[in-house]
This record gives sequence, C-alpha cells and structure tokens, in this order.
Amino acid sequence: TAQDSWWWRWYATKMDVSALPTLSTLRIPTLAIWGADDVLVPADTSREAFVAARAALQLPADRVLFIAGASH
Repeated sequence: TAQDSWWWRWYATKMDVSALPTLSTLRIPTLAIWGADDVLVPADTSREAFVAARAALQLPADRVLFIAGASH
C-alpha cells in the first residue's frame, strides 16, 4: 500500500519536529507568518509559542504577521 512505501516511512520521521529550540537561539530579527484561519494549529497558539521562544533574546525587530483568510 501507499502507506508502506519508503516515502511515507521517511515522511513520518519529519512530522514531529519543533522549530522552537532553534528560534530560542537565533540571534537575527525573525518574521513569523501564519494563516489567521489555520484549523490545524491555531494562529494564537503559534504566536504565543514564538513569542515565548524569542523572549529571552529581546530582539525588537522580531515581527509576527497573520494573513487574514489564510489557513495552514
């Protein structure tokens, strides 16, 4: 079946990845963009995680942008 193919086995290893550890150490201004109507990962939840990960760096140039009407 398709789920037994090499592609699905490889893809499964990419599904549980978090950018937060990297975001917490990245020392350049960062732009985070989300669809405001994301049904998979609510935009507010993503923003809160981004802001928390970046808080210790205190980079005033960081920006969060929501695209109205856009989903995941």
